[in-house]
This record gives sequence, C-alpha cells and structure tokens, in this order.
Amino acid sequence: MDGSRRRKYLKHVARIEEILSNPNPDSSPGNVILGLLARLSLIALHGSLEDGYNYRTALTGGVVDRRRYNKKGEVEIVKVTLPRPQYSSPKLVECARRVAASPHCGHLIFCEPTAVHLWLGEVLGEHGIPRDRIAVMNAAETKSADRLRIAREFNVRSCSALAAAISSRISARRRVFWARPRM
Repeated sequence: MDGSRRRKYLKHVARIEEILSNPNPDSSPGNVILGLLARLSLIALHGSLEDGYNYRTALTGGVVDRRRYNKKGEVEIVKVTLPRPQYSSPKLVECARRVAASPHCGHLIFCEPTAVHLWLGEVLGEHGIPRDRIAVMNAAETKSADRLRIAREFNVRSCSALAAAISSRISARRRVFWARPRM
C-alpha cells in the first residue's frame, strides 16, 4: 500500500479498535464497524474510492453528493467536487499485468465499484490491451437487447473477441453479462 492509502487504512483500523475497546450498549457500534470494514475494502482496492467516485465521475472527476452528520447527529447531504483521479493503484496494475501476460485468452474480472470498471479499462490500455478488446459489463454501458449477444460472444469467442471483461457481481448473478466494448 502506498502512503496515502496506508494512512486512510490505519485511521479506520484505529477507529474500529477504539469502538471495540470502549463498548457502548446504548448505541449500535456494529453498524459503524461494518461501515468502516466496507471502507477498508474500498481503500485496499483503490485509495480514491473512499472519496466518492462513481461511474459518472471516474474519469474526469466532478460533483457528487456526500452524506455527513451535523453536530445534532442529523444526516446532511453536501456537494463535493472531486478532481480528476489517478486511475492506477497497485491492485489494478497487478491485474493488468496478468491480463497482458496472456492477452489472447478472455479474462473475467469482477469488481463491485463501477468507477473501478473505467479505471481498470484505462490501466489495461496502458499495459497494451487494445480498447476494442476490453468490455465493461454493467448497466451504464449496455442496452438490454445487447446483453445476451455479448454474453454469447464472450463465452463462445472469448479467446479471439475480448481480452478482458470487467463486471460487477450483479451482472454475474443475473447470468447475463452487460457489456459494450470500449473504443
């Protein structure tokens, strides 16, 4: 982990340890700990995920809504402007390195945060995978009518048509991949 991700990670681990060492029966610390664990998994994948990047803001940044709590404990929605992110992270680079090592076989890459779908596509491109051989498989990229065709194409011709297909768990759960090769 790089320095920035390590700092974020250690901050959340310290908060979990604090909650566990000072239990409060009048609150629901389990929910807070689950939220912190989810943040840790995001940070482990890419340090910018915790900042709120989504599919719309992944490549260029932009304005997102972020929840926070005011002094009364009420939820507030605030607008936050995110800068253009760095696409790579150690995990994405390692994934791209492995795909580039055998680019003629189809690789299915499952990842929940849709911002990572775009970041990984960029990192794969930097590692020599042609953009027309990368499919991003999610609802934002594909119309309903194309889903079955793309799934069949990947299953039948994966070694010649696509080098990598990036998908979220929901696409796999429906047993039909949502994809559109990126140009």
